[in-house]
This record gives sequence, C-alpha cells and structure tokens, in this order.
Amino acid sequence: MTEPKPAKLTPRSRAHIVLAAALGLLAPAVGRAQTIEVVTPLKFGRVMASDSGSLDLEPVTNQRVAHLGVGLLTDISVESSIVIVTGKPNAHIQILLPADIALNKPGSGVLHPNLPGGSFRQLDAEGKLMLSIGGTLDLKKPVENGEITVIVPISVDYTP
Repeated sequence: MTEPKPAKLTPRSRAHIVLAAALGLLAPAVGRAQTIEVVTPLKFGRVMASDSGSLDLEPVTNQRVAHLGVGLLTDISVESSIVIVTGKPNAHIQILLPADIALNKPGSGVLHPNLPGGSFRQLDAEGKLMLSIGGTLDLKKPVENGEITVIVPISVDYTP
C-alpha cells in the first residue's frame, strides 16, 4: 500500500481520517491554500467485546482504557493520530471535529473523536501545527470480529 500525499485545502475545506481498530488511511479532499497531512492514522489496536462497553485512547500518551464489557488484547499497534496542518504563518485557525460518528458495521457503535487543547489554535512562524487526535469507541453488543473503520471529516477554518 502506498502512502497518501497531503491534500491541498482551502480554509473551510475538508480532509478525512479513517480511524480503524487495526488500520487507518487518509482520504484527502482537494482545494488550494492549506494542507492537512495525516502522519499517523488512529489505531485502537485489538480488543475483545463480550458485552456493550467503551474504549478510550488518550491522544497524547496512547494509553488505552477499557470500560464495562470491552477487554484489551496485547497489541503494539496502538497510537493516536498525528495530523499536521500547514498554512499561513502565525494564522489563527479553528479545527472542527464531529462529536459522534457511526461505525461502519451497522449497530456496532459510535466514535467520539478527542482533540485535546480545544479547537482554536495558532499556526507557528513556519505556518505549521501538529495535532494528536484520540477518541472513545462506544461499542454495542455483539461486536463482530474484524476491522472497524470510520471516516472523520476535519474542518480547518482561518479565524480573525
């Protein structure tokens, strides 16, 4: 599989991160002024769900915490998503993520993305900003074996 190239985006364009239990990819949208590059896709790793429950992935430390009927399996492929936004130097931006996104397997649950530090940010003097994105998977019983994926639209707007 080849690495995707960064998408050029206008202020109010969208890029997509595919979040997966085992694997993630970038599905870019095309525009002009700004880029969003997914350096690392979000990987929750392998889990076992014998009943409804949830799994948190802390975006900075990559720490997983399981709740209720979800169990953690040993897995080295757990990591938060690292995203680099590039645009005008020192520009103020707002990053918007949806609160709830349905998973690709009907009835399997929802993803709640987590962007620590809030949505209002400033690009540095070189026009770059690195973000770590984690989240919570709310899983419903029964969860079938296999990869769970979801596409999360990210909006980046310039702000005054």
